[in-house]
Amino acid sequence: MLGVQNHAQFMMSVMRNFRDKVRQMGAAQALSESLVQGPSYESVKAILDRTGYQLEIYIGKIPNEIYEDALIPLFEECGKMWDLRLMMDPLTGKNRGYAFVTYCDKNSAAEAAKKILLFSRFPKKIPQKNPYLIPF
Repeated sequence: MLGVQNHAQFMMSVMRNFRDKVRQMGAAQALSESLVQGPSYESVKAILDRTGYQLEIYIGKIPNEIYEDALIPLFEECGKMWDLRLMMDPLTGKNRGYAFVTYCDKNSAAEAAKKILLFSRFPKKIPQKNPYLIPF
């Protein structure tokens, strides 16, 4: 549900549309069709196999202080990279928190996607010690 701002309202509209479809066509015919219109799985898989779009992965939740000098060595461990696009905010000069990495082969892209899901090696901000705190 990317791009949906009000998830509850969207789900209610899907359920309301389904209820209306059941009333018009009957339950058996309404259940045989998909609830949300879109391309079939087979057609999307055929496009991916033909074009090789699987080589590009999305990286999200990047801290604003991280730039290409930290991202490139991290993702080069998975395989040979073709391109790294870090989205920047032109007003602040910091990154927007996401990037796209394109690899030269599918295995490297798959390994990088698994690596992103398994862990994050970005440094976290460490809270500074309070100088006025009295140790016990």
